[in-house]
Amino acid sequence: MPRQKRGILGVKKDPKNQILYFGNNGEEWPSDDSEDSDYLPSDLEDDQPASLAQKVCSSWKEIAKDPSLWRKVDLTYGWIKQKEETLRWLSENRLSQCQDINLSNWTLSSALSFIAERCPHLQTVNLSHCKKLTPDGVTSLANNCTELRDIDFSDTSITSTSLKELILKRFSEIKRIDVSCNKKLTGFTMVLDTIMKCPKLTVLDISTLENVPTYVTIDIEEFQKSCPKLKVLRMGNNRYKGTPKTDDEVEKSAGFPELEEFSIPDLSGRHTMHNTIVYDVFNRILHKSFKLKVLDIRGRCNESYAVLETIPAADLESLHVGLSSMSYDDPYMGLFLKWRQSLKTIDLSWVQNVELAIQELTSGPSLPLEKIQLTGSNIEYKDLRTLLKKCPKLNYVQLESCRNLVRGIKRLYKDEDINVLKEKIKNLGNI
Repeated sequence: MPRQKRGILGVKKDPKNQILYFGNNGEEWPSDDSEDSDYLPSDLEDDQPASLAQKVCSSWKEIAKDPSLWRKVDLTYGWIKQKEETLRWLSENRLSQCQDINLSNWTLSSALSFIAERCPHLQTVNLSHCKKLTPDGVTSLANNCTELRDIDFSDTSITSTSLKELILKRFSEIKRIDVSCNKKLTGFTMVLDTIMKCPKLTVLDISTLENVPTYVTIDIEEFQKSCPKLKVLRMGNNRYKGTPKTDDEVEKSAGFPELEEFSIPDLSGRHTMHNTIVYDVFNRILHKSFKLKVLDIRGRCNESYAVLETIPAADLESLHVGLSSMSYDDPYMGLFLKWRQSLKTIDLSWVQNVELAIQELTSGPSLPLEKIQLTGSNIEYKDLRTLLKKCPKLNYVQLESCRNLVRGIKRLYKDEDINVLKEKIKNLGNI
């Protein structure tokens, strides 16, 4: 008797009625019977275990056809070949009720339009790093996906015109927008004005944009008025300034009362901002953000640490002030006293006179600190010992390029490695 093609646990593979199968290690289906690990010879086909398996898998196969089970789909793991034909088949046969789809790193052209037309219930769409993203595809999303609320176009070729069109049509429901690392948003100011009309917006990432003005001008107070629910604002590696306002207008602004994360680092070293502009932007954005937990101003500290004093939040948990050539001195030590009982993560990489900050941090009771980045700093053994003693919850210590430490000590320590670090510096005596 000739062998029959078999699928999972003896179920015949029907090329006209396929289902997606994700193997344990992402393997593709075998190409012939000899490679089928689940192949059952014909003389066993009538045995009860095989029949039972066939019935069970047939049931699973039928269940898998149900579109209600395909609400969230992630196609980024390489388990299936990235072909537009695959997306077309899925859209026609499985995704009519899909709400969340991740197509990061796919190459798309007409397929996006096809998906948008057949998946009207999409709410979350991740198209980060996608190639050949066409304006027609984005327009199709805008026209067909009326429930859209979370869009990720980071590192794509989306244009300002198509992005603006999408946001204008779906602005009332959109909660999250990520357009970071884009190179073609030449009309970004126009796009930003549109984004500022989204009343439910909670997350906005506009970091690392190219072909934008030297200074991106924002009406900060209007932004705060229109987007009162904003929780995360990331705008790193570009320069910003606020439209001129009186002190009274700034004070009367509602601010961002729900803001929990503000990130505006400059990791390029090319965008030095004037002191006055830095202070103005920080003060106006954060002046009523009492819930702030994460602040990232790496590379911006060269202008002035004074901006930190304007922050009203009393329970900051993550502070990133690395990549600064300015030395810590007495006027800024109060900042560490202000947050020493709430900080869990600190980045002091490449900061000079870091021992002053460490001494101030460890001057009181034990700390809740869990992670500290000290790359390139001038930390010394005595301060490192005190830090480890006063921070019993530390599970991450980065000591690469610390010039005051001997070779063999300068590396990353995580979790159980922290005990290794303690032993190493203990054996170094009074160095």
